[in-house]
Amino acid sequence: MKTVPLIVAAAVLGFGSLAYALDAKQYLDVRLYAEDGTYLGKVNNNPNDPESIANPLGKYGSKHSPTSINNESGAYGSKVSLLSANNPNTAHAPNMYGTGYGNNPTYLGKKSANPYDSRSVSNPYGEYGSQYSPTSINNPYSVWGRSANSQERGGVK
Repeated sequence: MKTVPLIVAAAVLGFGSLAYALDAKQYLDVRLYAEDGTYLGKVNNNPNDPESIANPLGKYGSKHSPTSINNESGAYGSKVSLLSANNPNTAHAPNMYGTGYGNNPTYLGKKSANPYDSRSVSNPYGEYGSQYSPTSINNPYSVWGRSANSQERGGVK
């Protein structure tokens, strides 16, 4: 009896759409890339995710890793480096991209301490820092805000 609705749905939606609808557990991730192209990990709150910037023992979350924004003496974490997320004066902070919706990543602004940069997540009036913007990780109701603040290993389901 349960196969009849699936067959009808396949006929109406097409088999490709049905396959996509059945694969509803697609993960959304927010990924961080430096201006020089270096991958800097996933933006989430999961300390067990090996790629998370919140994992204190991981390559992207350790205070000692050269590819961590948490390394205060590193190129991506110091307060003086032009490529750092923690430099309040830089315009070259790491960029965030949301992945999980097909092959096209969504630009989500800069992981930056600069509150005056229009693309910074620290600018509460900018598109990427506003708590009301659909493309802000600071909006708890947007898919990207839920993904960036997720404890799940792969982001939000």
